[in-house]
Order: sequence, then structure tokens, then C-alpha cells
Amino acid sequence: MRRRREGVSMNFVFFSPHFPANGADFCDRLKKAGATVLGIGDAPYDALDGKLKAALSEYYRVADMEAYEPVFRAMGHSSTNGAASTASNRSTSIGWSWKPTFAPISTSTAPSSIS
Repeated sequence: MRRRREGVSMNFVFFSPHFPANGADFCDRLKKAGATVLGIGDAPYDALDGKLKAALSEYYRVADMEAYEPVFRAMGHSSTNGAASTASNRSTSIGWSWKPTFAPISTSTAPSSIS
């Protein structure tokens, strides 16, 4: 496992962090390793597990994880507001039912602003 270098921070976007349930453990470990963990998902914030809520610095809800535009805009929101002052360094998901939406977003740069 790679160790974080002193003074280097990472923003990590986790798509649909509530599914499957072990996503909370993954986010928790990222936070403990020093990452700023941002979640984008379709579940209401109040429905998230307490451990997951504690691990996330920010959560952005979208109505449909398979719709490219809202998910991409959520990435832009995460890069310009709240805990993340810069674009994400990494992104992942354990649930891949909407992989066609995730793939282009995970390889692109989030917009610098939202119009």
C-alpha cells in the first residue's frame, strides 16, 4: 500500500458510496489515510449509514446515476465548493451498473465552475 507523502493531500470522489454497504469501510479508510472523501450518489443523505456520513467530507445527490450531465455537474460542484478546493485526484465506484456514465467522467477533468 502506498503511503501518503507529508503535505500532500488527495481528493477522492466515490460514486454511489452507499452501495454496496462495504463502501462505508472503504471511505472510512480513505479518510483515516488523510484523503478528502467526496460522495456522489442517488440515495438521500439521511439514508446513508452513520459511518459513511462521518467519512464523507461532502455528499452530492443526483436523481439518476446513469445520466451523464448531472453526475458531471456534481463533479464540478465538488471541485468548486465545500471541502474540496481543487478537482479530485482519484475516483471510483464498487457498483458498476452505470459504468458507461462513470467511465468518461473518471478520465476527464471536472469543470472549473458550474453555470
